[in-house]
Amino acid sequence: IAVVGGADSTYIAPVVDCAVVEKAVQKLEIGSNTITEYLMQLLSETGYVLTTTAERMIVNDIRKKLAYVPLDFDQEVSVSEHSSSVQKHYEFPDGQVITVGAERFKCVEALFKPSLVGLDAPALPALIHAAVAAWDDGGHGDSNVRRRLISNIVLAGENSLYPGLGDRLFRDISSPAFRPVRILDVANRDKLPWIGGSLLGSESIFDWLLVTKGDFQAKGLAAMKPISRWVP
Repeated sequence: IAVVGGADSTYIAPVVDCAVVEKAVQKLEIGSNTITEYLMQLLSETGYVLTTTAERMIVNDIRKKLAYVPLDFDQEVSVSEHSSSVQKHYEFPDGQVITVGAERFKCVEALFKPSLVGLDAPALPALIHAAVAAWDDGGHGDSNVRRRLISNIVLAGENSLYPGLGDRLFRDISSPAFRPVRILDVANRDKLPWIGGSLLGSESIFDWLLVTKGDFQAKGLAAMKPISRWVP
């Protein structure tokens, strides 16, 4: 299962036999831009009002460098209220230094509580469950394939880089009926879509997936027929 966190949304896509199972794809309308905007709101509530385009870029950098996902959100909130251990300093380009505390993890909590950013939508763990259920088609799917899906949940995209995200997903997803769970969160996961495309482009089969401009102009959609067996 590919969990791809992009700029504007997060996709959960089961992949079986090298093909995305389209009917089972789930989408959460929360991406890195959403998290950045929410972080701007949280910072404004602490007195740091950052609204310009340049300031938004700075907040985006704060998100990239300081945001994280705690294993237990409520416990982390309690810790932040009684300790300075979660606080980090961030230096602006002009030398100004601000202190960022609970905002570091509260902004990412939107993935687990979409209502925080005004969305009436299932949380990311629930959508992963939904993706498997949609593929499983009411329990009629191959149990071995289901097991492989659950044990190969791959995080990808820039909005998946938050420290602790894999551990939190593991905790929230795991259940007696949904195991063994394995979260693959490799260090370069923000580049996985590009790496996957590069690998595909280096394969001999890639030439079969190409339709030239001349062919399309001459044949229209009929030019797609030879590759239809490879493209869902």
